[in-house]
Amino acid sequence: MSVVYWYADSQRLIGRRFSDASVQHDMKMWPFKVIADPNNGRPIIVGTYKYEEKNFLPEEISSMVLIKLKEIAEAYCAGNTHLGGEDFDSRMVNHFIQEFKRKHKKDITGGKAFRKLWNACERAKRVLSSNTRTTIEIGSLFDGIDFFSTITRAKFEELNMNLFKKCMEAVEKCLTDAKIDKSSVHDVVLVGGSSRIPKREGNEKVQDILCLDVTPLSLGLETTGDVMAVLIPRNTTIPTKKKQNFSTIFDEQDAVTIRVYEGELCFDIDVDGILNVSAKHKTTGLKNVITITNKGWLSKEEIEKLVKEAMNYKAEDEEHNMKAEKKMN
Repeated sequence: MSVVYWYADSQRLIGRRFSDASVQHDMKMWPFKVIADPNNGRPIIVGTYKYEEKNFLPEEISSMVLIKLKEIAEAYCAGNTHLGGEDFDSRMVNHFIQEFKRKHKKDITGGKAFRKLWNACERAKRVLSSNTRTTIEIGSLFDGIDFFSTITRAKFEELNMNLFKKCMEAVEKCLTDAKIDKSSVHDVVLVGGSSRIPKREGNEKVQDILCLDVTPLSLGLETTGDVMAVLIPRNTTIPTKKKQNFSTIFDEQDAVTIRVYEGELCFDIDVDGILNVSAKHKTTGLKNVITITNKGWLSKEEIEKLVKEAMNYKAEDEEHNMKAEKKMN
């Protein structure tokens, strides 16, 4: 792939129509060409592929960028992409699949039974972070068979022992690549749900460890002038809950993008990283709530990319905000 244009701003086109005012305004400043899809009016980016002019959807550009970033990360960065929470869950799931097979001579790999077991193991893993034993109990798991079993923290650690060792290997490689030793490390930041797993090795002098989960990106909503009103800043510890009142610009306006009239917007993130957003109409008392789970959240690499781009465009955003404020005043 040889693309001659800079596509850093292509993500701004995702979910937009070519006729949108924001697209018409922004495309004047971009070094690449944007045209309208004749079928549905979506914006299309014109680029060069193998010396031929080709059309790309914004989603395609973002996908190519993320794939390239993933390749770079895997080739040069320290770490292991198979040391996440799902890898620990998988070990426990396979353990109980074998137990079910021994007891009932049935294989539950795949299908609804597999998903039920996986969800139960996810919950059990969280329980084992604070308890030494927990139970797995699923009614009618497969062919009407109820499944009940127990697992201890010691067994969980035994199932994942080689993964814990790989975590240390990643840390050691990181120190080697950075050309520093352990004595030069002053603080350690643990990120993600798996950091709650109490299994750890190290100096016995380490007595008290406080693990905090944070939201990786700022949360808010779009207001007048395409300005984002931040309710929950990036790196806020969770659980957290923030509320803020919003009013319409014009009198007698009865609808806005979030469909509230001088209403109340609430962002609530629980300890499992699940986001609940609610909006309430003050006059009628009508309330609506949407729940967004952490499934499908951005990867660490994707978040770092977004944060880096945000820093690159900080000056541009500040200039845009100043112009928006002048219009409002």
